[in-house]
Amino acid sequence: MLGGRIFPAFHGGRSPEGGRERRKRHRRARKWAIGAVWISVAIILGLEGYLLWQVRSAAWEMAIRSAKNVSATLSTGIDRNLKIVELSLTGLQETMEGFDLAVMEPQLRNSALFDRAASAEYLGAMLVLSRDGDVLFDNAGWPPRRGNFADRDYFRAHLDGRRGTYLSPPYFSRLRGGDPSIALSRRWSDAEGRFKGVLVGSVRLAYFSSMFSDVNLGPLAAVSIMRADGTLLMRVPSSDGTGNVGLDLRGSPVFQHIQSGAGGSFTARSTVDGVERSFVFDKIGDFPLYLIVGFSNGDVLESWIPEAVTILGLGLVACTIIIALFISLQRVLDRQLQVESDLARLATTDVLTGLSNRRYFDDLLAREWERARRNRASLSLLIIDVDHFKAVNDGLGHAAGDGVLRAIGEAIGKALLRPGDLAARYGGDEFAVLLSDTDTKGALTVATRIRRRIGDLSLGARHGLAVAGTVSIGIATIRVAPDTTASVDSLFRASDRALYIAKRAGRDRVETLEGAGGEGAAPDGGPAPTRV
Repeated sequence: MLGGRIFPAFHGGRSPEGGRERRKRHRRARKWAIGAVWISVAIILGLEGYLLWQVRSAAWEMAIRSAKNVSATLSTGIDRNLKIVELSLTGLQETMEGFDLAVMEPQLRNSALFDRAASAEYLGAMLVLSRDGDVLFDNAGWPPRRGNFADRDYFRAHLDGRRGTYLSPPYFSRLRGGDPSIALSRRWSDAEGRFKGVLVGSVRLAYFSSMFSDVNLGPLAAVSIMRADGTLLMRVPSSDGTGNVGLDLRGSPVFQHIQSGAGGSFTARSTVDGVERSFVFDKIGDFPLYLIVGFSNGDVLESWIPEAVTILGLGLVACTIIIALFISLQRVLDRQLQVESDLARLATTDVLTGLSNRRYFDDLLAREWERARRNRASLSLLIIDVDHFKAVNDGLGHAAGDGVLRAIGEAIGKALLRPGDLAARYGGDEFAVLLSDTDTKGALTVATRIRRRIGDLSLGARHGLAVAGTVSIGIATIRVAPDTTASVDSLFRASDRALYIAKRAGRDRVETLEGAGGEGAAPDGGPAPTRV
């Protein structure tokens, strides 16, 4: 049966220089593109990380600043209110020590004693206590409410001669049904400095809870006010529902940090509810009180997460777009390279036989000639002509002739065993084989193998006519010297002359001409042919 498989255009893996160069450029461009994509992705992710850190830092700084503003505002308000009570006590002390109150009408006396405290917020009671702790005068009116407070801390603190203002620990008022309060007290002395009693102004702890309840620093924020000895006056929110009044915090991280004298904000886990918070604190004026504002780290991060998700999402979208564009562009470039490669292959391939065409063969022959001249190497050329091919075309048609040519082209390709050898269809029923670094003996071996393979082809018969599969081969070999005056044309003429001799001698044979036009050889006459 006629026909056979199509051989690659470049036998032995050879490809045009332009094709190799295009593939090299494509590989280099691909590496640069991949590098550029990864660098772009790394830059985007780096910028994202920086932006996320900046947004987180900004959220954290905002939370700290808000907590400090809240702390400063509350501290100022509390200090002002306590100072009003303190100034009222100072005025009361001056009045008690400087005037004879016994001769004054009770209503006028109460007005003179207690009017200064009228502007204090959440004032619980203002009392004048005797040296025994009994109530002598009461801001609630005349007669005073009955009671003895000699056991109270704010009374006992002045028995040793203390004359300054004393701020008591929290207690539950006996005059107001157990209302949690703190007291500011001062000593009352006679002209000789002897103890006569204590002047007391109490502030309800509801004052602090009303102020702290308005603070909004997050669901888990907490505001506390604490004495310098670690006693908690009020906490919002509280763990017991009543403000954790009187809780001892001397062992807490917050109290330890305040006692250390370190300023600024700090992070600690609350001993009250176990929540980790960042705290800021302020000392309230000259009073032994500290206001502590804490916000939950989780609340800050929770407010930061939506922005972080948005930034991260945008970055991932940008990276995805870049990678998708790269993949799309790479596919376009791959298709373009494949098209260029196919075009280059088609431009150098004989479509019928799959061997190289005449154009590529001539280009390669010129390059191999120059290489052989540089290296003083041998170069052999085989010209192959199909015997009686015109009779096949005339008798069986061109389709049958094309089948014969394909089968012969395949046989020639299979007969070439070295990667560097090249076979081409040179025109019509004529083929050419170029053997670099090959002397006459080697060329004769290859030619003989080609002739035998073609002779073994089973081409069959058509319309009662047998299809013969024989070829005539002319071989020329030359060792090219650097200073030679010979040319590629002389090698062609010698091969063609050897082919002519083979055809004249009866076809289906191989003839060789060695040294044709080369070093030590005659020009066209050359040596006598060798027949095989």
